[in-house]
Amino acid sequence: MQLTGVFEPVELQQKRMEINKDISMLIDKLNQMKVQIKSQIHLLKENMQIQKKKETLINKASRQHNALQEAGNCVIFCIWETREPRRLALHIRRGYPPDGRKEGLPVITYEEFFLFCTFIMALVGLCYQIFKDRK
Repeated sequence: MQLTGVFEPVELQQKRMEINKDISMLIDKLNQMKVQIKSQIHLLKENMQIQKKKETLINKASRQHNALQEAGNCVIFCIWETREPRRLALHIRRGYPPDGRKEGLPVITYEEFFLFCTFIMALVGLCYQIFKDRK
């Protein structure tokens, strides 16, 4: 055994260095785990906030639904499936909102409404051109 300046064997110094190296590796792993846990806590907090917003929206929607049911006549703005792909439609109905059937009331989409208005304007313009000289 060789002795150093503080009368500690070299083998003990090597063991101490190995232990210090292991401790520093463990500290690094703990720090990495700490960062991961913080990010998971942040995600959990965001999920809780989203859940609270969702519950608030559900409560608001149920209150509005109850108010519409009490009103008797209601205007329903809904998206539901018919034979065509999803259509955005405005319904005026008496009583409750539509049931779960795939088929609903015959509705007109905004695209069809726009085309109809364009046709009417073109027809009025054509009639004006024809009859403006007959006066």
